[in-house]
Amino acid sequence: MAPSSKAIFLLLSLQLEFLCSQVLANLKTPRAPLHNQIFFNNLNRSDDKSRGDRKLKEGFDFNFALTAPQLIVKNGYKVEIHRVFTPDGYILEAHRIPAPGRPVVFAYHGMMQSSRDFLMNSGRKAFAYKMADAGYDVWLGNARGNSYSRRHTYLKTDTYAFWDYSVDEIIEYDVPAYIDYVLAVTGQGKINWVGYSLGSAVMFGLMSTKPAYNDKVNLFFSLGTTAYVGRSKSPLLRIIAPLENLQEKISNLVNHGEYLPQFFFPIMRTLFPLFCYPEAKLNLVGICSFFLFVVAGFNKPQANPSILPLMLGGTPSSVSVKMLGQWYQWINSGKFTHYDYGRVGNLKRYNSPSPPAYDLTKVNVKTVNIWAENDWLSVPSDVRSVVMELPNVIANVRIDMDTFNHLDFIYAKDADRLVYDKILGFLDMYT
Repeated sequence: MAPSSKAIFLLLSLQLEFLCSQVLANLKTPRAPLHNQIFFNNLNRSDDKSRGDRKLKEGFDFNFALTAPQLIVKNGYKVEIHRVFTPDGYILEAHRIPAPGRPVVFAYHGMMQSSRDFLMNSGRKAFAYKMADAGYDVWLGNARGNSYSRRHTYLKTDTYAFWDYSVDEIIEYDVPAYIDYVLAVTGQGKINWVGYSLGSAVMFGLMSTKPAYNDKVNLFFSLGTTAYVGRSKSPLLRIIAPLENLQEKISNLVNHGEYLPQFFFPIMRTLFPLFCYPEAKLNLVGICSFFLFVVAGFNKPQANPSILPLMLGGTPSSVSVKMLGQWYQWINSGKFTHYDYGRVGNLKRYNSPSPPAYDLTKVNVKTVNIWAENDWLSVPSDVRSVVMELPNVIANVRIDMDTFNHLDFIYAKDADRLVYDKILGFLDMYT
């Protein structure tokens, strides 16, 4: 049944409530000295209060309006919210489904996503719940600037200085901060890293530039492997990637370096679920699914229309134009490099006319590469190029489905059977 005006009004109220809470959270953020990182910011709260499974009489489900911690609680798990300070002042938020004393599984999301995307699927089939049910201490990271990591010790989010970062800064500051923090809190000697798309790229970058971190990770699972993406065949990305410089100039001019204006997200999260809802009077589920497929590859049998409203309630998430621009640079050049500032900028920053490449031969951690034949973003030939350079690939696993695509790693109906069970198998063998 289609949502009534009462449903829409209540949904808008929830979005306003969420925005107000974010503003208040930023106002209350402590301005901690950076050297107090581990000791000061053990700010966690358990059992985050959920809005519950409020439903209107018409049957309109508000699950898609819930945050990641609220979804975790609603599905019957304990949750902790941890604030992690980076050396350059960003305050990152990690979500934990705690299992003290057990091996750590840390998952890091893709571009324009968040921890919430590891909670997408029917029932307990989502990645985070599968790992928790298997007894692992589950941590879900969030990139700086996304819905949960929009805080800084002194910069405001409506300034260019806040958004002046690329993937390089996530590699240099965020990922090491997460790893060191989790090891300090849990007392474990190593973690297991599950990197999806961007989450694989930042681990490749970290291991190549700070080799000491190879000893802090037990297993590295690379899903939708991203490093070399020059052969990407996504029609949409092929159109917009060459316009990287223009997009960056426009975004810097009108939106202080954030890729999309912040007001876009509440509007999108209000309207999209109403139309991408199977029971909506104006049912546009097919169109909503098409826009996902045209980016990542078509696989209709694994599409799950029932989770579309839930998914679009949190995705896409905020990102800097510079960070997304670096991804476009990788597509345009076919290389896995630091951010390209142009000849003059590169000479000033790198003392070289070209940006330095990340050296995959230095990634010595035990790596399990999991790839898909129909992945339009990380195509098999690019993935093979990555695997050939990695010195310690213990398994190179092809998903047993010809039509499996890039988004299917976290959204597919059978991702639990096709992907997560394989991860659990390797964890059982090596932890």
